[in-house]
Parts: sequence; structure tokens; C-alpha cells
Amino acid sequence: MNNLRTLTAITACFALSGFAALLYQTAWLRQFSVVFGTSELAIAAILAAYMGGLASGAAIAGRVVHRLKRLILVYGVLEAGIAVTALCVPLLIAAAANGYYLLFGDQAQPVANYGLWQPTYFLITTFIIIALPTGLMGATLPILIHQSITRDEQIGPRTGLLYAMNTAGAVAGTLTAGFFLLPRLGLTQTIWVGVAVNFIVFLIATGLSGSLQKTVKQFQVTTLKPLVWKRTSWILPIVLVSGAIAFYYELLWTRLLTHIIGGSIHAFATMLASFLAGIALGGGIAGYFATSRERAITLFVSAQIAIAGFSALVYFVLQHIDPVAGGLAGNTILAVFTMLPATLFIGATFPLAVRIYSGDKDSASRSSARVYTWNTFGAIVGSVAAGFYLISVLGFSGAIRLAVVLNLMLALASLFLHTKPHKGIAAGLTVVVFLVIGLYSPTRPDAVITASSVSTDSSGEQLFYSVGRSATVLMLAQDDGFYLRSNGLPEAQIVRKGSPPTSLIQRWLTALPIILRPDADSLLLIGLGGGVAVEQIPARIQTIDVIELESEIVSANKTIATLRQRDPLMDPRIRIVL
Repeated sequence: MNNLRTLTAITACFALSGFAALLYQTAWLRQFSVVFGTSELAIAAILAAYMGGLASGAAIAGRVVHRLKRLILVYGVLEAGIAVTALCVPLLIAAAANGYYLLFGDQAQPVANYGLWQPTYFLITTFIIIALPTGLMGATLPILIHQSITRDEQIGPRTGLLYAMNTAGAVAGTLTAGFFLLPRLGLTQTIWVGVAVNFIVFLIATGLSGSLQKTVKQFQVTTLKPLVWKRTSWILPIVLVSGAIAFYYELLWTRLLTHIIGGSIHAFATMLASFLAGIALGGGIAGYFATSRERAITLFVSAQIAIAGFSALVYFVLQHIDPVAGGLAGNTILAVFTMLPATLFIGATFPLAVRIYSGDKDSASRSSARVYTWNTFGAIVGSVAAGFYLISVLGFSGAIRLAVVLNLMLALASLFLHTKPHKGIAAGLTVVVFLVIGLYSPTRPDAVITASSVSTDSSGEQLFYSVGRSATVLMLAQDDGFYLRSNGLPEAQIVRKGSPPTSLIQRWLTALPIILRPDADSLLLIGLGGGVAVEQIPARIQTIDVIELESEIVSANKTIATLRQRDPLMDPRIRIVL
């Protein structure tokens, strides 16, 4: 079969594989949430386990790929294995639920998620459940790279092509799941669609393998050469940090854009698809130009500078626009163009790093596996660090400043580590880095923070503002009272001290259950909000447990304790459980 036709068939299969992978990821996140909840802790554990499986599979494949003979057939079997093991995931989730109830259920009070045991259980069980399907997914890239690359000059272009096509399939999977499959078919049927796609790829790969049986490539076992390309190992820690920053950006942009387009499945799909589309396009373009190691190094340094520059520019634009004026359609376009510029260059880093690390065509698959592993573990570190610590501690302005500085430092490190750089270029970039560290001081994007996807009124004095681990919390003071917002969404209206009597709809959240259960002496409320629902609980209710995911909601309520008509946090019956 013609080599071009073979490559076309392989890339089409890999695009379908990316499509199915994102269907699974989207559905699994929602299935796990039934057991583990939707806190940032649970979501981070699931995503870390997912990426950990991908990295493990790539690492193992990179060690054994040179011993394999019929690579296309092996790839097809991997795709069939993904389908079969994906069908087992819901059953294993049910088993994890029973274990969770056994270990953490029937306790005197709700389990707080700030301890050690709960996140450990989340991480271990999730990794065990999805290790096989995600490991098989991760193994596919090194195998297809080994099959597709026959000459040294193909390392960059074909790595970039495969990476781009797989990510493009992921974009299609994200949009299809978010806008069509999940709303119309539900979780189980969405998984079955992914299974069907994997089996289609298996059939295509099996047929393709049969037509290639007489070629030398299918039966040739590569003889490993000495690892002379180890001198480029400096790129591995660089690409690890680069992967961490990439996911750091994704979380940062998502947290900001949620204010203007909301947190629905459609909004999330739009943001994720925009991020992945930029990566796919950037990976394909960079791979095309990465025909030599020296060129790849130059492009890698340039990409890191471009990521820093475009990220700072996008953040500056967000500081000086009025997103509310654009309406939903305009704000969605804004979200897309916020994600795209920097992600074009983020996507470029992977094929460029593979070309830098690879010595020749025989080492390309092992190199790609190792780069992929380091990059993916960096993504795990970046997502967890950003979600649990950095963004909430630094705020949006501090977070973007750190990311921009890190990208420029990666560019500088790459310039010095690979060879003796041109003195003028090295001196100029060093000056730029120190100038940015000393002078770059972005402010918070107030127009975005005060915007809302469901409300046009952002007036009032800001009494409280904080970027929490899972939400940005804002307390506004207006003439008729106080308004609490979480990620731009109105949480509660709170009556000001001295205001005339008024009826607030939030009070019915607790009033109706108490009326319907007159014999009850305890109450459980999910979400503190503005505390209005527990302001007027009758005395016969002896204990009130309030479950809250975001600690900054509690802090916001404390800010207006002396200004509101009633302060529910002073009620000794109320216990806040985070």
C-alpha cells in the first residue's frame, strides 16, 4: 500500500481515538462525581489519575515498542482493549462507592475533605479503576510514531501530525459530548458511542495491518542504538515544567471565563474545545517546521516567549473590556479568542521537544514516549498546584505574573542548556526576563470579576473579594441590601440591618421541610450561600449542619456580620462542615 495512504489511514484512526478518549473522560468525570462529589479535590484526583494512566502507558510502550513486529495490528488490539476496559469502568465505580460508604459512612458527622484519608482514597481507587483504559490510550502514540517515521527528517513533522490529529479528534469529542451526546443520550449511551468508535478503529487497523503484511516494516524488529541522544536530556525537566504551566493556564483561563459564559456543560465544552483546538493547530504547524534539532530548539525557545507574550496580552485585554456588553454570543467568542493565542504555542512545544530529544528515526518512538511521560506528569503537578494552592493564594493577577515569568525563564534555560547561544540574543533575553520580574505588575480584571453570565447588574460597593480554591467570591453592597456572587452567579440577597420586613425566597429552602417534618429536631443544608436559609430556624430544631465547598463563602458572610439583619453564624446550633 502507498505510504501516503497508510499515513492517512493511521492519522484518521488516531483522530477517532482522540474523539473516543474525550467521550470517556467527560462521562467518567460525571460518573465519579456521583460517588466522590464535585469538589475541586475530587475532580483533581480524577484528572490526576486519568493523566497518570496516560503517562504510565506511554512509558511502558516506549520501552517495548522496538520489540514489536506488526505495529498496526498491535495498535488495533490496544483500541479494542480500550473499548472492553471502558465498559468495566461503571462496574468498578459502583464497587468504589460501596468501599467509600464502608470506610467513611455511618459517622457521627459529615467527613471534611481537608484530611488525608479521603483524597488518598479518591486517588488510589480512581487510578485502579481507569488505569487499564488510560494506560492503553497512552501506549498508542509511541507505537504509531514508530510505525510512521522512516527517515530522520520525518520525526518533527509526523510527530506533530499525529499529535495534532489526535487532539483535533479530542476537540470533536468534547463538543459532541457537551452539546449532543450527554444531553440527548445520557452517560451510559455516551460511553457506548466511545466503545463503538474504538471498535471501528480496531477494524480499520486490522484491515490495514493485513494489507501491509508483506512489507519489511511490519516484520522488522529495530536494533537499538547507543543512547547518544542522552545529551539532550535537559529538555525533559524543561518539558515537565512546560506541561505544568500549560494546565496552569487552562485552569486560570477557565476560572476567569466562567464569570462571563457560565459553568454549564456547554460552557465547559466550549472552553475545553478552544484550548484543545489551539494545541492541535499549534502542534501540527510546529511539527511541520521541526525538520532538524537545531531548528526545533530555536522554535521551542520562541514558543515559550510567545506563550508568555500572548498570555500577558490576553490578560491585559480582559482588564480593559466590558464582557457584559457583548452578550452571550459575543462573550463566547471572547472566551474562544482568550484561549487560542497562547495555546497555539503550547501545542507547539510537544513535537518540538520530541524532535530535540530524538537522535534519529529509530529513537523517535522511545523519545516521544519519554517526553510524553514527563510532560503529562508536569500537567498533573500543574493542575493540582494551581487548583489547590497557587491561584487561590496569588489571585488572578499574581497567577498570570508567575506563569509569564516561568515561560520566559524556560526560554532562557533552553537557550543556555542546549549549546552556547549567541551572546546578543542571550543578553537581550536575560534583560527581558529581569525587566518582567521587576516591572510586570498586572492588576485584577475587575470587568470580568464583576460580570455575570445571568445578570447585568454589577453595581455596588465591593465589601469582599477572594479567589477561593473552587470559586471566586464577591460581596456587593447596594441600597436594598447585600448581594453574594460565586463565579459571577447570584448566590443570595441579604437584608441590611434596619431594613423593613421583607420575604426572601431562600428562606423557603428550610421552611418547607420543617413544616413537612414537624417532629424533626435536626437539619442538614447543602450550601451556606448568604446564610439566609438558616436565619430564622425555629427553636425546636436543635442541630443544624451546613455543608459548604468553598471556605471563602463563609469568610464573605463574616465580613457583613454586623451589617446584616441577622447573623446566622452566631447561632450556636449551626455547624459549618467544609
